[in-house]
Amino acid sequence: MVVAYDGTGTSRPALRWAALEARRSGSRLRVVSVTEHAALLRGPPAELVASWEQARDDAGQVAAAGASLAATLAQGVDVEAVARVGGPAAAIAAESRRAAVLVLSPEAFADAAEQQRPDMAVSAQVWALLARRSRGPVVLVRGSSEQPGPAVPVVVGVDGSS
Repeated sequence: MVVAYDGTGTSRPALRWAALEARRSGSRLRVVSVTEHAALLRGPPAELVASWEQARDDAGQVAAAGASLAATLAQGVDVEAVARVGGPAAAIAAESRRAAVLVLSPEAFADAAEQQRPDMAVSAQVWALLARRSRGPVVLVRGSSEQPGPAVPVVVGVDGSS
């Protein structure tokens, strides 16, 4: 199972859902954080390598924090932090090819854009692209403090492709 995590409060419900589902299903959980590489190209060329390394380190810190939180939420789950620098859709889609389920928060990356964090911003078009490219089901978890379970409403979309 793969969950995209950007460290914002709105991405935590998706992380929580993924951690609890991984524990329930006995799955391994990969917490993926992606820093958009296009933001790096705005700087001087001489600083590109240092900027890339900093972006990778930043994504690594976010992914590690998410993995730590997931491990706390669902003790016993095998959790791995994954940091990527690149196009968010491509990076997350690549990670999803190795997972049975991809878990996303449609609100998290919109919040990053509002906070003027273009390095973490992903548009709704990216979610549609990820839904098409993902090997398995895509779960969109909207912000909520509710515990996942049978009392929480669920909407299912089926496109007939599987």
